[in-house]
Amino acid sequence: MLSINMRKDSNLTAVLLTVTLLPCAGYAADGSLANFKSDGEAPVFSDVSPEDWFAPYVRAVSEVGLMIGDGEGRFDPEDDVTLAEVYAVAARIHAIYTTGSKAAADEYENDADKPWFYGYVKYCMDKGIMNGEPGDVTQPAFRRIS
Repeated sequence: MLSINMRKDSNLTAVLLTVTLLPCAGYAADGSLANFKSDGEAPVFSDVSPEDWFAPYVRAVSEVGLMIGDGEGRFDPEDDVTLAEVYAVAARIHAIYTTGSKAAADEYENDADKPWFYGYVKYCMDKGIMNGEPGDVTQPAFRRIS
């Protein structure tokens, strides 16, 4: 099982997730790093102050659409990163790299009767980004493979 143990408040979250998962996006021959464009706008999260040391990293990952917060205006920088969130970021990296938009990942088999992460996990499995059974994706992620 893939695992990554890092807190959202670490700049390693933005950098390492992008750097370690981006090669997975390389499976598509027509992809481009140029697809990762900032629109110059990032959501304002009630729990991220511009003075926080991690604020620029939160802004960077949210401007390109890799991380979007909890959907209620918070980024939850003190929470652990779950495997479901890793799958979501991996799917978005792949989708942006290959299509120029995260919509392919965000809309992938996104059924209302399924958990929010279902489409991302399915996307990663179907695209060969991650192999094997995902296990309990609501658990915190760890950096080591067990």
